[in-house]
Amino acid sequence: MDSTSTELQAERHCLVRMEQGDTAAAPSKVGPMTCYRNIAEVISAATRGRVVLPATTKAGEINEKMLRAAGYDDNTAAATGSYLIGIDYTEPNFGGSSLTWTGPVPCYDRYTGATYTVYADSMPAGWDNVISSAETFQYCRSTTLYDYTYQGGMSMVTGCSSPSLSWVDNRASSQSWSRDSYGTSCWF
Repeated sequence: MDSTSTELQAERHCLVRMEQGDTAAAPSKVGPMTCYRNIAEVISAATRGRVVLPATTKAGEINEKMLRAAGYDDNTAAATGSYLIGIDYTEPNFGGSSLTWTGPVPCYDRYTGATYTVYADSMPAGWDNVISSAETFQYCRSTTLYDYTYQGGMSMVTGCSSPSLSWVDNRASSQSWSRDSYGTSCWF
């Protein structure tokens, strides 16, 4: 098929570890992206091997209750220094390829009461303008998707479980996660 034809592309499941930023004004920065064969491998890498899911697990099946049942909790995240904050999907209803984000901090630290906003000033290669649904974890009750990099342009705030992204579908170039509650009721 030529490059203008519609081709079926294999799903890919990737992980980005947000890194600690240089200043309080820039608390996080996008780290390197690694892709895996399936979402189970992504979750294992994101939790530094502490959560093992069946290889047959579908990306859209991942939710906070499943992760907690598999042993992922506040203590696990703190021990690994890797907080699972969100998963973006290329298709509506949590389908297609997935991009899992971990942060250096949770959106809310239930031990200290501190709240944090984690920022991705740009999307990793291949993920700009392709996100169609999103969900959040680790006390991040909302994600904000931005039309431009560095949280610029128009934005849309979604709740912790967003099966569709309305006007920002396939338009997100940067993103942030926070404790602020919006729309849907979160399990956490």
